[in-house]
Amino acid sequence: LDQKIVDRFIRSYPGSLGMPDNLNRTPIQYAVLKAEYFRDKDIEGKWCSPTSKIQEKWQKQQMESWQVVDFLLETMITRNKPLCSIHERNVLLESFEFYAPPSVVNKLLTTGGRFLLKDIDMAKSVLALTFASQYPVSIMKRVIRVTSKAIPSSFMLHTLRQELINHFTSGVVSDSHETSGCTSSLAFVKDLLQCYRIKRQGGEAAVTTACLEWWEKLRFLIAYSSCRFDDDTEDIILHAALTNPQSPPALIEFLCRLLPSTKYEIDANTGALPLHVACVYWDPVSGGDQNETEYVRILNILTAGDFTLVQSRYKERLAVHHAILSGKPLPFIRPLLALDNKTAIAPDPVTNLFPFQLAACPRKTRRSEAEQDRVPSSTCEQFDTEQLNLIFELLRVNPYPISILTVCHYAEMSPLTRHTLLWCYDWGFSGWKLNNKRKDMIRLAIEKGKIPEPMKSWWTKLKTLIWRAYNELDAGGQKGMRETPQTHEYLLHAA
Repeated sequence: LDQKIVDRFIRSYPGSLGMPDNLNRTPIQYAVLKAEYFRDKDIEGKWCSPTSKIQEKWQKQQMESWQVVDFLLETMITRNKPLCSIHERNVLLESFEFYAPPSVVNKLLTTGGRFLLKDIDMAKSVLALTFASQYPVSIMKRVIRVTSKAIPSSFMLHTLRQELINHFTSGVVSDSHETSGCTSSLAFVKDLLQCYRIKRQGGEAAVTTACLEWWEKLRFLIAYSSCRFDDDTEDIILHAALTNPQSPPALIEFLCRLLPSTKYEIDANTGALPLHVACVYWDPVSGGDQNETEYVRILNILTAGDFTLVQSRYKERLAVHHAILSGKPLPFIRPLLALDNKTAIAPDPVTNLFPFQLAACPRKTRRSEAEQDRVPSSTCEQFDTEQLNLIFELLRVNPYPISILTVCHYAEMSPLTRHTLLWCYDWGFSGWKLNNKRKDMIRLAIEKGKIPEPMKSWWTKLKTLIWRAYNELDAGGQKGMRETPQTHEYLLHAA
């Protein structure tokens, strides 16, 4: 029917707008079913800016098919009449499933948005369909604002972060469409990088409307997935992306190359550089050896070889301090040390501990106590090994702190400690120096289970010093020690 005729019916019989018939269907329900009947189901429905003639034609047909629904909803809003909770509850969800135009969706949220507040399952379905149909950012914001009142915040954050990955991937992968016999590539990342590079060089460049819309949605998803709502300006978009632990490395690299100046931008709200944010929050999930490669590549891009960045402070701490305290693995911290190994001996201003001492402290964990109890023992052993490797690397890069400590305490060492260290290390005025030849001899003795001839005198004295220290503890009244026989079978107990 023509909209004028429908309008006259409503004016003549206002009550008929929400009145069900003998099948318990209201006029708007019939209008939605009719719009779905005329939809071309062979075409994948999307409401982003059209990138082909076929998609443009489909959107135009959809808007024509939903004109009556749009008019009925407009009339209901004018008359302050919401959707009926008894008969029209499913209209909202069905409209999303049937790819309703953005204008219709906007009006549906006005007249029936309250249904989403009381039905978590419906709210989750509407949120998923909003992303699947690629509605404009304005619709996404409104749907998130409404559904977030029903959906748990943890689920909402997980959904937004997953959608960020999907959306970014859609702009990286080149997808070709035939348009009037020609083929157009939709690798938006490549187009944007080229456009911004030309602009930085003082030239003029333009990208398609679809590309600009993809970039707008990407900034929106970055901001929302990092809990920085309505703060998607280009100056701090890199900070926001790094606040999200699950931001893919390819996204971070894209932002650094698109907006290179943001690497040196200090966030006005927190005073942090992107490098500091990465050390505190960013921790992408990837498996195998790819982790180390990705960490090194991204940190090299973030620092760009500028050692002054690793020397800058955030909340009085260096980047390496934040990385250690947030539990970053060795592959993440190694590039920071490579830029300036002096940071390995810079004490933490808050705790006055050296970096290797910070690494020895209990690490942060995102697991609850219940989850921690279910962690396999092999995982715990791997975690301990990684922590030990980090401590060793920090000392290897710059052993100055341990040299200072040993110079101060050499005279105070017990004879047993001094004798043990003097086999693998040579002592001099400059501190301890590793003796690789004797170290290899110890390794050979461990592997073969036999003491080599050059080690026998040192080994004999070591056993004597162990039992002497043991007897001193025994004389001090240590419980349960008098019964231990002083034979080689119990030497490990005594040690």
